[in-house]
Amino acid sequence: AHMTELTTRESAVFLGLSVRTFWRVAAPHLRPRRYSLRSIRWQLGELEAYRAHVTDPSTVLAQEVTRRTRTGGMADLLRRHGCIG
Repeated sequence: AHMTELTTRESAVFLGLSVRTFWRVAAPHLRPRRYSLRSIRWQLGELEAYRAHVTDPSTVLAQEVTRRTRTGGMADLLRRHGCIG
C-alpha cells in the first residue's frame, strides 16, 4: 500500500506551521524520504503521529515545542488542543 506523502510545504500547512518553523520544530523528529535534494517527501502517518504527540501535553516533545514556539502555527495548534494557555 502506498503511503500518502507530502512535500515540505504541504507538511508545514498540515501542521499549521510556516515552512521555517516546520524545519525548526518538526523536521528533526521526522524521517524524510529523499528522492533528490530538492524533492523531499514526508509521510502523512508520521506527520499525524507527530501532531498527536506534540498535542499531548504530558510528552517531553510537547513541552520542548511549547518552549521553542512562543507564537505561530504550532503554538496555535497547541492552544486549540488546550495544551497551553
